[in-house]
Amino acid sequence: MSLFSRCQFSARRGRKGWVFGSAPIEGSNGNALHLSEKIPFWSKGSGKLLLTGVLAALDAQREWHQQDGQLYVWAPDDADPNELVVEATRRRWAFDLTERAHIEIQGLRIFAASINMEGAEHCTVDGCRIRHASFDRSIRGGFNRDKGMNADSEGLGVVVGGRNNTIRNSVVAYCIGDGISVYGTNNTAENCVVHDCNLSASDCAPVNCTGRGHVVRNCTLFNAGRSVLLHRRLKQGRIEHNEIFNAGLMTGDLGATYTFQTDGEGTVIAFNRVHDVRCHTGVGIYIDNASPNHLVHHNLCYNVTDCGIRLNTPTRDVLLYNNTLCQNGKSLAWWGSRGNNDQQGVKVINNILTDSVSLGEGAISRSNYTDKDPGFLDPQNNDFRLRPNSPCIDAGELIEGITGRHVGKAPDLGCFEQGAAPWTAGSTLPREIWDTSTGW
Repeated sequence: MSLFSRCQFSARRGRKGWVFGSAPIEGSNGNALHLSEKIPFWSKGSGKLLLTGVLAALDAQREWHQQDGQLYVWAPDDADPNELVVEATRRRWAFDLTERAHIEIQGLRIFAASINMEGAEHCTVDGCRIRHASFDRSIRGGFNRDKGMNADSEGLGVVVGGRNNTIRNSVVAYCIGDGISVYGTNNTAENCVVHDCNLSASDCAPVNCTGRGHVVRNCTLFNAGRSVLLHRRLKQGRIEHNEIFNAGLMTGDLGATYTFQTDGEGTVIAFNRVHDVRCHTGVGIYIDNASPNHLVHHNLCYNVTDCGIRLNTPTRDVLLYNNTLCQNGKSLAWWGSRGNNDQQGVKVINNILTDSVSLGEGAISRSNYTDKDPGFLDPQNNDFRLRPNSPCIDAGELIEGITGRHVGKAPDLGCFEQGAAPWTAGSTLPREIWDTSTGW
């Protein structure tokens, strides 16, 4: 048997690549490794490589390896492991609510295990703190993976599957894959803090939504290997009043929020504060190729390397109303393969766009501010409300269902209406229960 026949090979492209990929090693010949399957093309290229699952690679303090019923540990400071407390998880699920209904789990701390609501109905997780909800390093990664127990289940975090289930007022942190995995229909994640997830840099995220009718609202989501909120294959969903930041800490070419090849069927992205995406091709709100029918309004995007919002072609009927996109590399941009520039039905109205704007064929753009000084109250301290003398006041259009509650003669441009109480984003959970500097 080859020395490497039991281990996993992982390829990463660093912060200029897309997504982690891995494959089992079936053998070796000299310095060459033979993989049992191809690593996806988006994982290839220069960057760090990782071997897992082989005893010979245990060569540093705090590393461990399990094989043939034995646990091998290199203890810190070369201490005797027999004199240490060595803990290992005993089960994948702390609570398995598969196919259960009307159960509430409240106020618990869970370490190195998770909660499974696969096929559940009307179940609730409330006020829990969960660390290491996903911890298996053998995640395959890759774009367009389906959610469900039979697909890449090792990357799932707290599973909010089934229908009409809710996780709220909870903290989820330090996950190899997803923090919260939402799929099924009409499920909700609200007033949660989810951070330091997708440490594998695979196609996972702090919150990962697929399915129909889901709601993610009033959450604070940050620190992710790739995107922070994935909503690929989310239809008729709502992503509202969230603070989303620090995406792309391990890879590049991504959005803090991200969807790809998905007809949103009216999915709403609104009243979100999105900021600090500092990787290669880092985007705030990323509507990637072939993702029509999204309504994006009253979002604030700033401190983003590439652009505040990106609409890659072909895409149709994406509506951008009253967003503030400032202090970014670009405000709006797009890319399409083979010169495709189709943006029929795209509307860009009532926005503040302080950086460059690029739109495709068929897009309509009007009543936007595109100069450099829109009259923000205190932009150096990230206060992007409007001063009383701002040129953006009363400069907007009436848009049914979007601007009906304006204060002056006409709606203001951008995401904040001068003279009205500003909307808020993020969780209201006390910082001391989730601050990374104070533990959990």
